[in-house]
Amino acid sequence: MIRSNRAQEEQRAHLSCETGNNMDLNHLAVFVRVAEHGSFTQAARELGVHRSAVSRQVAALEEDLGVRLLLRSTRRVQVTTAGRRLLRDVAPLLHDLDAAVHGLPERSEVPAGELRITAPADVGVWLLAPVLGELAARYPALHPVVHHSNRVVDLEREGYDVALRVSFGPLQDSALRVRRLGPIALRLYASPPYLEAHGTPATREDLADHVLVGFGSASTLGLPGSRRIVVDDMVLAVALVKQGAALALLPSFFVAEEVAAGALVPVLPAVSEQGGVLHAVFPSARELPPKVTAFRDAVLAFLQAHPLTAPSRASV
Repeated sequence: MIRSNRAQEEQRAHLSCETGNNMDLNHLAVFVRVAEHGSFTQAARELGVHRSAVSRQVAALEEDLGVRLLLRSTRRVQVTTAGRRLLRDVAPLLHDLDAAVHGLPERSEVPAGELRITAPADVGVWLLAPVLGELAARYPALHPVVHHSNRVVDLEREGYDVALRVSFGPLQDSALRVRRLGPIALRLYASPPYLEAHGTPATREDLADHVLVGFGSASTLGLPGSRRIVVDDMVLAVALVKQGAALALLPSFFVAEEVAAGALVPVLPAVSEQGGVLHAVFPSARELPPKVTAFRDAVLAFLQAHPLTAPSRASV
């Protein structure tokens, strides 16, 4: 049944269906509860409202329909012929409606249903793989759907539950809920073969003799360099540096494994830039469903164990 409680009685939103008149489904639900129990008092107790409120809603339904549904007396409630027919036809529909509404996976207190996420590919590769792996193991009814994109997705219009975004300034859409996850530290890295072939720069000015990988319009954040290789994908940038094609400013978190394995080496530890701030973004100001809060909490736990600003092992 469609439930209410005393605190919500006067404020709840009523569902209506067009049947010539505006018929309140809550009135129908209250009538069914009274008719099934043969008691206004018991129906009121189950619904958590006053008996007078139950009586008013049944009376309003009878007025809308123009027929008497219940015969009241001080000792009993009797269902009329019209009331029995309405009860027979309506009760199963209301039970099915209630089951459909309360059976939505997204309404469950346990994270469930489709979780639509959009994120840049580089952040997704590093962060989403472990986070979603953990969530999948903990919540089998949760079904993440990930879209990798560097464009700013319209969450409401395109139907996404959460976005991970890297921003170099304030996020513009004030209608979004934003959780700041932390600044991204960039450090300069090279491969051992590159340094063997071209030498290791000792100062910032020495970079003028080296090839640097830059990212789109951000280029190499003002670092000197004889040549540029401009890309818009972090995975490609790392691959170029690993094969000895260039130096690059890279997020320290993203190349931690390569540094630990010796495939990349930090260069000029004093050269450190900020590569924007990572945010989690949610649609509007509505209450977050359990599936989204579970994802948010898993991301925060992962970042606590793997900080975005953590220095690489070889540079400390």
